[in-house]
Amino acid sequence: MRRTGLGVIFCTLLILCACASNSATAGGDLTGVTWVLDQASMMTLVDTVPVDARIDIAFDGAQVHGRAACNSYGGGYQSGDGALTFDQFISTQVACEMP
Repeated sequence: MRRTGLGVIFCTLLILCACASNSATAGGDLTGVTWVLDQASMMTLVDTVPVDARIDIAFDGAQVHGRAACNSYGGGYQSGDGALTFDQFISTQVACEMP
């Protein structure tokens, strides 16, 4: 899941953003919300996933951060008028150990 990790992050964010933007349009506050992608959903994105892998995204004020298996990422975001946009993310590039 070396290079695939970035693809997983991208796909995960697309999925989670779709859910988060629905919440934002309903007037929900994203601060304090953490979205977690389950193991079955991860398997639809990549062929192999470490058993203890966690992919999530958490909203905290104007910042967002999360984990994608053995890597972490973060950056800024803005929400309003039913839209959710992200600033450029920073990310670690750790090679995950595969089972």
